[in-house]
Amino acid sequence: MKIPVPFRGPFLRTVSFALAALFLSAAVCSEEPSSTRPNILLLLADNWAWPHASACGDKSVSTPTFDSIAKNGVLFRSTFCQVPSCSAARAVLLTGQAMHRLGEAANLWGRFPAQLQVYPQLLEKNGYTTGYTIKGWAPGFYKGKKNSSVNPAGKKHASFAAFLKKVPAGKPFCFWFGSHDPHQPWNRGDDFRAGLDPAKVEVPPYVPDHPVVRNTIVDYYAEVQRFDHECGQLLKLLKDRGQLANTLVMMVGDNGWQMPRGLANVYDAGTRVPMAVQWPERIKGGQSLDHFISFEDFAPTFLAAAGLPAREEMTGRSFLPLVTGTGETPWRSAVFLERERHANVRAGNRSYPCRAIRTKQHLYVRNLEPELWAAGDPKTHWAVGPYGDIDNTPIKELILSQRNKPEMKPFFELGFLKRPAEELYDLSKDPHQVNNIAAVETYSEKKRELAGQLASWMKETADPRAGDPTLVRFDSFEYFGRAAGQKAPSRKKKKAPSRKKAPAKKVSISLETPIRHSFLGLGNASKAVIVGEDGTIEWKVNLPASDGWVLPGGNVLLALYRTKGFPNGGVVEIDRKTKKIVFEYKGQQKETSTVQPLPGDQFLVCELGPEPRAVVIDRSGKVLKTTPLQCQKKNFHMQTRMLRLLPNGNYIAPHLLDFAVKEYEPGTGKVVRTFPTDDRGRARRDWPFTAIRLGNGNTLIGCTNGNRIIEVDGEGKIVWSVDNDDIGEKLFDDACGAQRLPNGNTVITSYHANGAKVKLFEVTREKKVVWRYSGMKTGFHHFQILSTNGKPLKNNTWK
Repeated sequence: MKIPVPFRGPFLRTVSFALAALFLSAAVCSEEPSSTRPNILLLLADNWAWPHASACGDKSVSTPTFDSIAKNGVLFRSTFCQVPSCSAARAVLLTGQAMHRLGEAANLWGRFPAQLQVYPQLLEKNGYTTGYTIKGWAPGFYKGKKNSSVNPAGKKHASFAAFLKKVPAGKPFCFWFGSHDPHQPWNRGDDFRAGLDPAKVEVPPYVPDHPVVRNTIVDYYAEVQRFDHECGQLLKLLKDRGQLANTLVMMVGDNGWQMPRGLANVYDAGTRVPMAVQWPERIKGGQSLDHFISFEDFAPTFLAAAGLPAREEMTGRSFLPLVTGTGETPWRSAVFLERERHANVRAGNRSYPCRAIRTKQHLYVRNLEPELWAAGDPKTHWAVGPYGDIDNTPIKELILSQRNKPEMKPFFELGFLKRPAEELYDLSKDPHQVNNIAAVETYSEKKRELAGQLASWMKETADPRAGDPTLVRFDSFEYFGRAAGQKAPSRKKKKAPSRKKAPAKKVSISLETPIRHSFLGLGNASKAVIVGEDGTIEWKVNLPASDGWVLPGGNVLLALYRTKGFPNGGVVEIDRKTKKIVFEYKGQQKETSTVQPLPGDQFLVCELGPEPRAVVIDRSGKVLKTTPLQCQKKNFHMQTRMLRLLPNGNYIAPHLLDFAVKEYEPGTGKVVRTFPTDDRGRARRDWPFTAIRLGNGNTLIGCTNGNRIIEVDGEGKIVWSVDNDDIGEKLFDDACGAQRLPNGNTVITSYHANGAKVKLFEVTREKKVVWRYSGMKTGFHHFQILSTNGKPLKNNTWK
């Protein structure tokens, strides 16, 4: 039987290379760089679904950059990512091969086999300078490293501008700009919400028309608009350098959006993506094509643009002939879609294997193991949470929390429950694919026809499931993503790295969401560390620090427990580059618990002992002011911790065994306000460790062994709190430190979280965990978040 997209054979390879050579002209030479070869710029969004661009017909969102590329080049109206899962879709894009041919790279959070050939490497071997920024192939494991700068997309660079500075004059480049937008949580686009109106957005029929849904879609649109703005800045940079005309620019989403029946599903909401391409020197503007484009086609297209043939193993083909007018060529009448394991969310580490064929008129889906839960097990297995192949969003929370209501039940059944072995949708009547007609007799012949084409494609492209649909090969591949609080799947013990050249230590950071924090960690096994956003330990000193700050100039200020040279504890400022102590103060009581930098080169220090006190010192170590503290004196170590200066000039001090946070008048030591923390009874050991006066006047308090964080108003009334019961996981384990971020979220540390447990985590006001860190062997007493997604925090005082 003839397949709509034949597997690449010798004839097609010859034809595609001939067309590429004809297209470029005889001046192109593969041995020497040539100015006629184009630069290649890929602008890749993270989970951007069709049709969410104004050029695609969505009038609720503004995408001037995408619209400009489409106007000056080609708008592709039928581009599909081939597999609706980040790592796997990007692997298909890089290799030009169907997902099922990529081994471990077919799974999310898998391993990228080193033997797979990718277009950036092939271009680099033929004279191109290659690189990427932010998110390349990810998330996963490549060449022995998790999410490292060594990536199939090329060498990582801080920015596109930094990359261009390293491209030799006259040499073509290939660059991958991998944004994190608009991946959820959708909270980074506040500056790009102008013109967005929840009342005007279109709500698709697979989610309820509810204010939560409309507001969430607006949040998503804001990040789409931010991605569009970022891309515009890159194109302006090229234009200013005079390089735009001979640059092939492709702007596209990597998957559908993170909605029920979106990402991780083979429906259009998970696989169909916006795409526009321009190349002013070669492609005529104003084109709009309905031809089916698959991610398999990207690598052959980029190679053809550079005058290189597609590799024999590639199942895709160059689409350049479609847009350049260099010759008529038969094109596919369908695309084939598939998926294996997305998140590890089913007992036995099981995948949810699907294969599908999408034509202009129909979508046919084969669920190869329909006895499994399409959205993931109802109970958390390993990653994400219940129904974990649907990412945690306000919309998911809404549907689950109201699933038994008559108006919500259909959406729960549609997105969360098990599915039949076959699905068929008539797109002329059901463009959003919500009404399965596979069992309707009048469609039986069409179903048989599509099923036959799908089976032939699986066999022709050497799909391992062609002969055995229940093959467990993909289930057995290791999953490197992090847990959601459940027991880890068994993993093979890895060999220790060679001691000849120890690599920078990588630690485990949740990348199921795009949030990335760098931070200063304190009190971890007598170490103070700075951890980068990628999990690398960037700086470390072996000192027992209980509190600390990264100062504006880059030095690190630490309050020390009792240690050699500091019998009563003390304060040190350390040069970050040389690790030399440039300032020190030796405590005068029994312990030193906290330090806070003050204006005028002064420091606020808290000392514990027979006469607990707060002192202000200068850089000479001279005590400028002393304030006595009113707390118990039997247990010096448990007197107080994170003492801070307040904006009103008073001090605030959490007294652990007194079960109270007290606000003091400096100098006199007069207590002007007290916030008790024994509302649940002292047996709960709600010892206050951290007390932070927030911008709204409330006070955030960390209650250590009580394993909760509370926010109280000026009268001491609890207005917000969060604990293990609220988040549905046992992440609180001696909640010592906390920090309120500018976005309103709270980061919390669990001091007793040892081994593989989560040491730091971030929760929203809605008590949803959106970031986790589980690196190092022991927990932190306290910390300071330094940056988020590459941006330094502007307000570090709320810690």
